[in-house]
Amino acid sequence: MTLFGNIKSIASKRVLVNNIQSENEWLKKFRIKTFIDIGAYVGEYVDFSKNFYPKAIIYAYEPVKESFSLLKKKIGIDPNIRIFNYAIGDKNKMQKIFKSSYSPSSSILPMANLHKTSFPKSAKNTVQTVQEYTLDYLMKDINLAEDIFIKVDTQGYEDKVIDGGKTIFKKAKIIQIEVSFEELYENQVLFHDIYKRLYALGFFFHGIKNQVRSPINGTILQSHAYFIKP
Repeated sequence: MTLFGNIKSIASKRVLVNNIQSENEWLKKFRIKTFIDIGAYVGEYVDFSKNFYPKAIIYAYEPVKESFSLLKKKIGIDPNIRIFNYAIGDKNKMQKIFKSSYSPSSSILPMANLHKTSFPKSAKNTVQTVQEYTLDYLMKDINLAEDIFIKVDTQGYEDKVIDGGKTIFKKAKIIQIEVSFEELYENQVLFHDIYKRLYALGFFFHGIKNQVRSPINGTILQSHAYFIKP
């Protein structure tokens, strides 16, 4: 789900980029050597990583075919970036994914009624098939350079990503993960369960950004959360 409104002018876009840069300046204190982008979409956080951690190796995973094609076109040939048309979860299997009419809202989980009524333009879905792997399986033979930054944005599937990647998550220094406070996808876990999983792996909650509110009544539905390992 997009966290920013439409940008109406080049000038306002520059202001937005500058604001994003300044509000994330604190992240530069981490000496990140590996950036893992789970739910890469079309590469916004690939750009972020290249800007903030130019020497880091990037592993980016995007399951939706159309989004992956745009990501691939954008990346071109870059020896520091590896991109994969996989879903990341808790099993190695072929998986159905529901491609939303608003592509960033696509998920392996069916969309809940609250999501459809709050954001009608995302309600229409088509089904694709994608290969799902666990993060631990994909990276079991890779010697990842530390420190590691993991970003997760998988529209309600975040708990499955963690459960299938505990070994790699334990090696990370910082995690940025999408969390929900209301059920936007069927049977998704909410913030408290994500918190418990990451706390059990040694991470401490370090704040949120980009709150998404209901356009109907202003309820906080979703945000990005930071977790840091001391």
